[in-house]
Amino acid sequence: MPLIRYLVALMSSVLLAGGLAVPAQAAPPPGVITEVPLVSGDLQGIAIDEDGNAWTVKLSTGKVVRITPVGEVAEFSPPTANSGPRDITIGPDGNLWFTQGNVNQIGRITPAGEITEFPLSTGGSPNFITAGADGNLWYLAANNNNVNRLSTAGQVTGSFPISNGAQQGIALGPDGNVWFTGFSNNTIGRVTPNGVVTDFPIPTPSSNPRGIGAGPDGNVWFTQTSTNRIGRITPSGAITEFLIPTANSSPNDITAGPDGNLWFTESVGNKIGRITPDGTFTEYPLPTANSSPRQITSDRDGSLRFVENFGARIGKITSGVSPTDRRPALNGTGQAGLPLVCGADVWGATSTVTIGWQRNGQAIPGQSGVTYTPTAAEIGTAITCTSTGRLPGVVTPLRATSNPITVVAQLSGPVGPRGIDGKLSAVFAPGTARVKAGKTLKVRFGMTNAAALTAQLKGKKTLTKSVQAKAGTNTLKMKVPKSLKAGKYSLRLLSGGASLTSTRVKVTR
Repeated sequence: MPLIRYLVALMSSVLLAGGLAVPAQAAPPPGVITEVPLVSGDLQGIAIDEDGNAWTVKLSTGKVVRITPVGEVAEFSPPTANSGPRDITIGPDGNLWFTQGNVNQIGRITPAGEITEFPLSTGGSPNFITAGADGNLWYLAANNNNVNRLSTAGQVTGSFPISNGAQQGIALGPDGNVWFTGFSNNTIGRVTPNGVVTDFPIPTPSSNPRGIGAGPDGNVWFTQTSTNRIGRITPSGAITEFLIPTANSSPNDITAGPDGNLWFTESVGNKIGRITPDGTFTEYPLPTANSSPRQITSDRDGSLRFVENFGARIGKITSGVSPTDRRPALNGTGQAGLPLVCGADVWGATSTVTIGWQRNGQAIPGQSGVTYTPTAAEIGTAITCTSTGRLPGVVTPLRATSNPITVVAQLSGPVGPRGIDGKLSAVFAPGTARVKAGKTLKVRFGMTNAAALTAQLKGKKTLTKSVQAKAGTNTLKMKVPKSLKAGKYSLRLLSGGASLTSTRVKVTR
C-alpha cells in the first residue's frame, strides 16, 4: 500500500473508531435540588444499588420502593403484611436488606424485586441496619440491648450486649468497625467484628445523637438532634462538636459526599446541610415546605439522595462532583489486534479504582486491566472502559464511562501506527504505588504501541531507567536504593523527553 493511501486510511480508521476522547462535561454546581413524588407513605431509610436505583421502605404500608435513575417507581410487598420496616441498606451480596420491626424479621430483596424474610433468633424489634467490613450485616433492635451480626444467609451469628441507649443509627466506620448512636444515653458506640463493644460519652449533655456515618477524613460523624450540632469522633474516641447555623434545625442523618465533605438532613430546618472536615457549614433550603428530610446517602452520579418523610418524596441534591467531569480517556486506533489503553485514574489520590471493559455497553468478562486488545470478531462493535472509584467514607462508589472506540480491521503498510495523531498513548494502573527503600518498585502500565521509554522517579532524589515497552500491558520494575528518603514521589514515563503519563509513588523505610 503506498504511503499516502496508508496514512489516509489510518486517519479514517481513527476517526471512525472515535479514538479522540470526548471532552468531559462540567459537573453541575453543588446544591441543586430535585424531588420525585411517591405514592403516600411514611418513608424510612435509603440505599443505592449497583445499577444506581434508589431504595426506601414505607413504615406505614410495609412496602419496599425502588426508584430508577430516570425516576420510574416500583413498589414490592413483603410476604408478611404490615411488618413495620424502618431501615434499608445495600448488603455485601449486592442485595438490599431491610428491618421488619413489627414481626422481628430481617428482609432481603434482590435488585429484581424478589423478597425473602428471615425470622430472628434474637428478641426485640429490629430497626437500623448496615453492612459491615466482615461480609455480614449488623443491626440494632428496640427492646434488645444488643448489637447483632447477621450473615448473608440470614443467620444471626452474634449478639453483643450494649448499654441501654435507645440506639438510633448504625454505620460502618473507616476503621473497619461498626459504630452506632446511643440516643437516650448520649453516647457513641463502637463494636469490632468479633464483638468487642466500647462506649464514648458525648461532651454536651442530652444531645440525643441519631444519624452516624464514616467521614472522608478517617473519622466518624454524627448528628445531635436536641442540641443542634454535628459531632465528629476519631477512631480513638476524641469528640469535637460543631454548632449548626440554623437554630433548632433537628439534624437527622449524615453521610460522606464525593466532594470530600459531609452532608446531613435538617428535619425541622427543612434544609440539606454540608459541613467540611474542618467545620465550615453551607445550608440549602428544600423547595417543598415542611418536608422533614430524614435519611441521606451518596449516589453513583455524584449527588446525594434523601427521603422526605412528610409528603413521601425522594430528594436529590448535587454535590459539585459528577462522573461526567471524570471520564476516563480511552486511546488507541481501534484496529483489531492492537491494544486500547484506559486512563482510569480519575478519582484522586485517596480513591480505590477498578477498571471494567464493555462491548456495545455489555461487560466483557474477565477484563479488568489498563489495556484491552480487540479481535477481528469484534470489528464494528464499540469498546468502552469504565472507572469505578471508591472514595474514603463514601457509601456508594462512583462510576464513569470513557469515550467509545469502534473496532476496525487492522491496516497494512509501513511500521506504525504510533497511536492517535501520531503520538504514543500510555497509562499507569490507577492508584498510588508503594515501595520500601532498598526494594524493587513494581508498577503496571499500558501502551498503545511498542516503544523505547525512560522511567523517571522524581522527588527528594531523581532516579531514571530505560524501558523497552511492548504494546499492551507492561510491568515496570525499578530498584529503589536503600538510601532513598521516605516521602511522596512522582513516577513518569518519558518519550523523547516528553511525559506520556505519570502516577504517584510513596516510598517508606
